Parts: sequence; structure tokens; C-alpha cells
Amino acid sequence: RGDAAAAAAVEALKALLGAMKAHRALEDVQQEGCCALAAYAGTGVDAAKEVARAGGVKTLLFAMRTHIRSGEVQAPGVRALRRVAAASQGCRGVLVAANGVAMLASVMKRHDADPAIQSDGGACLAALAL
Repeated sequence: RGDAAAAAAVEALKALLGAMKAHRALEDVQQEGCCALAAYAGTGVDAAKEVARAGGVKTLLFAMRTHIRSGEVQAPGVRALRRVAAASQGCRGVLVAANGVAMLASVMKRHDADPAIQSDGGACLAALAL
């Protein structure tokens, strides 16, 4: 039963990432996708690792780059990245290799008055530094 649920979650994750890739220009799709990835990554270390394994880090970064002015995309995107970075050294490596540090710095600079982005971005950068 646990294996079936995990397999279903992975399939749902792949479908979500596919939808985000297919509709990159649609801010609302990217916002909801980032929210869903943040929520899923927040369910536990294994889920956060699966986000990284499935290509979620690059998908998040692309959404954040495309909609850099949207705090509604950035806040859940940064929260998802923080949760992935906290999961493991391997996840942190994926984030660094995808130029996540530069994106986090850009987002934090552009949205310097958003406390959620600053908090989650700082926590993510701290995890990457360890």
C-alpha cells in the first residue's frame, strides 16, 4: 500500500512537471505548480529528494526566471527550493549545478520587501553553504 501511494505520487509529480514545462508562459500555471512542488517537498525528505530527481529544481528555476517580477511565483518557488536544499547534500548539488544560487540572489534582490522570500531564500542559501 505504501509503495502504491509512493508510485502514484511520483506519477503525479511527473505530470505536474510536464504541465509546468508545457505552459511556461502562463503565470498562474507556474504559481500553482510552484505551490504544489513546495507542498509536496514539505511532506518529507524522500519527497524533496524526488522533486530533485524528477527535474523539479530546473523546472522551478525556469518558472522563477520566466516570472521574475511575480512575487506570487517567487514565494512558493523559493520555499520549494529551500525544502529541496534541506533534504540532502545531493539535492544541494543539483541546485548549485543548475545555477540556483544566482537565481536566489536575483529573486531576493528584486523582492527585498517580501519577508517570506527573504526568510526562505536565506534559509536555502544557508543550507547550500553548509
